[in-house]
Amino acid sequence: MLRHPNFELVGVGVSDKDKVAATSVTSAAFRTRGSIATDDLQELIALHPDALVHYGPTAGLADANIRDMGAFLRAGIDVSSTAIDPWVWPSMSLNPPSWIDPITEACAEGGAHVLHHRYRPRLRQRPAPMTLMGLCAEVRKVKALELVDYINYTGAYEDEMGIGRPPEFTPCWSTPTSSSMSWGATVPMMAHGGRH
Repeated sequence: MLRHPNFELVGVGVSDKDKVAATSVTSAAFRTRGSIATDDLQELIALHPDALVHYGPTAGLADANIRDMGAFLRAGIDVSSTAIDPWVWPSMSLNPPSWIDPITEACAEGGAHVLHHRYRPRLRQRPAPMTLMGLCAEVRKVKALELVDYINYTGAYEDEMGIGRPPEFTPCWSTPTSSSMSWGATVPMMAHGGRH
């Protein structure tokens, strides 16, 4: 972002006070651009950015994501986010209205837009199949497969996936509903895209 000639980084939101100092001090390029690092949401909104690139926490902290993104959207600032997978296809039947309605209302209030995308490459699961289907006269089957290597991953997936837990531990992602919430939006989105 700092090196790209078409973008200007005006601020960075961080999650705690220790990161404010660390972000400001460790990046000379960041300091010379006059950008700020802050944990104050209103301070970032006051910078009037054209857009927020939001790498918030996962759906486990949906309320925090909705609060933060909603504040920018109501201020008329577009948001690009990786926060909650089901937002890829908001009309998916499993999406709780409490995740969709506040964002929809914030967009309407501020005249802003949201683009949700994944932080991991999922071109094969989302835009690529729909693009390829558009080239076909008839589609009989779409098969998508995701393989993930978490051997060096240090994220907070102990409870979700059972990483580092004993064999008898039941991770929350072992239930059909949880995997539908993570990856389930892909199927209706591709089905819809295949009809158009």
